[in-house]
Amino acid sequence: MIKATKRTMIIILIALIIVWCVYIGFKLFYRFSGKTDSYSFVPNANTELTIKSGVSDIFISNSSKDEIVVKSERAGGLEVSEDGNTITIEQKDRSFMKAGYLSVEIPARLAKLIVTTNVGDIDIASINANEAIINTSTGNIDITNVSSDTLDVKSNVGDLDISNSTPANLTINTTTGDISIENVDSESINASLSTGDFSIEGSEFKSLNASTSTGDIEVNLPSENAKISYQAGKLTEVYLFGTEYTERSNTLSFGNAMPELVLSSNIGDIEVENN
Repeated sequence: MIKATKRTMIIILIALIIVWCVYIGFKLFYRFSGKTDSYSFVPNANTELTIKSGVSDIFISNSSKDEIVVKSERAGGLEVSEDGNTITIEQKDRSFMKAGYLSVEIPARLAKLIVTTNVGDIDIASINANEAIINTSTGNIDITNVSSDTLDVKSNVGDLDISNSTPANLTINTTTGDISIENVDSESINASLSTGDFSIEGSEFKSLNASTSTGDIEVNLPSENAKISYQAGKLTEVYLFGTEYTERSNTLSFGNAMPELVLSSNIGDIEVENN
C-alpha cells in the first residue's frame, strides 16, 4: 500500500511538471511569435479610457506620439470601441494556458483612466489623468511617476507599489499583500490591508490613514512633527520616534502636529520614525 501511494504521488508530480512546462511553452510561443493586434487613437483632455482584460499582464506608459497606441500580444485578441470621448479597450478572455500581455501608450492627460484585469500584473509609468482607477483581482500593481487628482488602487491578492507620483488623493487597498509607498506627494492617503505590511517613506502628505488586520505598519517622516492616533492589538508593539508606547490606543502630538496620522494594526507592530 505504501509503495502504491508513493507511485501515485510520483505520477501526480510528473503530471504537474508536464502541465507547467506546457504552460511555459505556450507563454513563450505567444510572447515571441510576433503576432500582435495594434490600434491607435487621438485623445483629448476629455478622453475617458477604459482597459479591461481577463487573464493578462497590462503595461501602460507614456507615448512619444500624439496618439494612444494599443498593442496586444495575440492577433484577434482585442475588442476596441470609441464613442465620443469614451474609448474602451478589452482583451478577450483567454484560457489560462494562453495568458499574455496588453501594452498601451498614452501621450496626454486624460479625464479618466480605468484599468482592470482578473488575473495579471499591472505596470503603469509616466501617466497623467484627472481620475485613475486601477484594479486587479489577482496580481501585483506597480505605479510610478503618475500625476492625478484621485488615484484608486486595489488588488484582492497582490502587492501594491506606488512611487514618484503626485496624486492629490490616494486610496489603496489589498486583501492579501503588502503596500509600499515611496516619494509620493499627496494631500491625503488612505490605505487598508487585511493581511500584509504597509510602509511609506520619502513622502509628503497632510493626512494618512493606514490600517491592517495582520501586518506591520512602518511610517518614515521627513521630520519629528506629527499628530498620531493609533489602535494596537494586544501583542502589537508601538514605537513613535524611538519611544515605546504600551497603551493600546492613544493620540499624541509631536512638534507642530502635522501631518495627521491614524494607524491601526491588530496583529503586527506600528512604528513611526523620521529620516
